[in-house]
Amino acid sequence: MTGWVGGGFRVPDDDVRLYLDCMREPGHAEAGSRWYRTFQTREMLRWLRGEYNDARVDVPVRWLHGTGDPVITPDLLDGYAERASDFEVELVDGVGHWIVEQRPELVLDRVRAFLAAGTEQRD
Repeated sequence: MTGWVGGGFRVPDDDVRLYLDCMREPGHAEAGSRWYRTFQTREMLRWLRGEYNDARVDVPVRWLHGTGDPVITPDLLDGYAERASDFEVELVDGVGHWIVEQRPELVLDRVRAFLAAGTEQRD
């Protein structure tokens, strides 16, 4: 858990302990495992078979992505914009898979800007 997140980030020991404490609660580890397995055994297979090839996203999407993510590398984002009516990607250098943990202020800033823009459009 502490080494695969990329971008030179190491999950702090206190965060690891908190996570482990949560997973020790009855049902928490099983629920997390089942959620992940469902993605791996059902949704990802459907995606790989092309079942979502004609899918469209018609709500605004803003994607913050770490360039150091070893799991979802930036090149895997190619093609997403063509499937959405309003899609923007911001690549963030020096960040890995858990951008919220690594750059919480940046994420908060972008969320606030996104929500403010939506409010302005409705006014």
